[in-house]
Amino acid sequence: MKKTSASIILGITLDIIFGLLFMFIIISIQKDKEEITYYMNQIGIYKEQDNANKCINEVKSLDLNGYTYINDDLYVVVTSVTLNKEDCVKEQEILKNNNINFILKEITTSNEVLINALRNNNFKYVMELMSK
Repeated sequence: MKKTSASIILGITLDIIFGLLFMFIIISIQKDKEEITYYMNQIGIYKEQDNANKCINEVKSLDLNGYTYINDDLYVVVTSVTLNKEDCVKEQEILKNNNINFILKEITTSNEVLINALRNNNFKYVMELMSK
């Protein structure tokens, strides 16, 4: 009877030790992942791509870059995609002065591919990644 109790206690103790060890390993791996926040001004959501393209052409006429990504079968049009919030806010003045409504989007990600695309100013690829 004593051997059985000792075996059970040893088993529970080892289970707790290995469980804690596994938890600490997972936590340390997740801490090493880099997270960044990027910003954009959403200026429209459309069912049809033609309407989204018209919106993009409107912001292009203001010397702003417009981009589209697909979310739930809708074309989302954004401008001012940047890692610097101040740059995004500056472009909001141009949008305001031209009566274009916008919503500031702030997105935090740890996706390495997305982070590299943002750092390389490859915003078309960022939009492709956001559409997936």
